[in-house]
Amino acid sequence: MQGEEYLPLGYILSPHGIKGHVILKTFSGEGTSLLRGIFLSIKTNKKGFINLKILESRPYKKGFLVKFEGIDDRNSAEELVDSEVLIKRKDLPETEEHEYYWVDLIGCNVFTINDKFIGKVESLIETGGVDVIVVRDGKKEFLFPFSENVVKKVDINEKKIIIDESAFENF
Repeated sequence: MQGEEYLPLGYILSPHGIKGHVILKTFSGEGTSLLRGIFLSIKTNKKGFINLKILESRPYKKGFLVKFEGIDDRNSAEELVDSEVLIKRKDLPETEEHEYYWVDLIGCNVFTINDKFIGKVESLIETGGVDVIVVRDGKKEFLFPFSENVVKKVDINEKKIIIDESAFENF
């Protein structure tokens, strides 16, 4: 894994059937990067990191049904359960304008439009509507909707997010 940037994609929930398929849950809920021929790095409990090639994938319930090359029976698939799945950044689809990968937002410094430091993005919460950024400064924690009326600018290269605090009472 040296020389390439790997990002967390999801985790293996369970085996499915007897031919080595697994159910993979992605953190984003999307499977646009689960393309045939793509290699994923699987962080297993027993074998460490292994690279597996996707032979097929399709949406399945709340995840994706995936078949990897070399995982040909249920026993092999069971060994992957609870494993973290990582993907090379270069294999991720390009983002649209004003669209960001969560991993790129985590660690960004958050400032008001008046240049007051609020804290750093610690995590994000998927709400089904608008995602929420969790910003922490020491023991203070703030939750902000990641919407265009609140988030005015994101600079991934500078690791900086500008928000409009006037959208909140008593801030």
